[in-house]
Amino acid sequence: MKKTLYWTLFGIESAGMVFILYEALPLYRRLIRGPGGEQPGSRLLLPGLLAVVVMQVSYWTKRRVRPPIAGRSVFLGHILLFLSRLSFIFAGALLSLVLLTRSADTRTSPLGIAILVAVTFAQFCYVRELETLARRFEEPG
Repeated sequence: MKKTLYWTLFGIESAGMVFILYEALPLYRRLIRGPGGEQPGSRLLLPGLLAVVVMQVSYWTKRRVRPPIAGRSVFLGHILLFLSRLSFIFAGALLSLVLLTRSADTRTSPLGIAILVAVTFAQFCYVRELETLARRFEEPG
């Protein structure tokens, strides 16, 4: 039962991460090309907040029910570590682009910044889970 719950929650959290990447990539591309104008990510506020809530509920629940990992796979561990680093590169790039590079020529709302930070934290938690899984796959059984 723990195993099923864990992997279900991991799948839900992964879907949240994919959703964030899919939705935020057009915003990132727009901002990289130049000024974003007046609150360029405003249509992403509610979906972003919902993704954060779903991801955080999944993450914090999942931490209490981690089942043992059967089998050892150093290669899979490395793949998971690679994916964790890769996924957080995008989170850091978007956060720095909005807060540092485009802050002078793109008008953002305090709510938008708060949700961006919350989304980045949710991505960080997902990365932590991938790293934990990777280490568990690499441990000698």
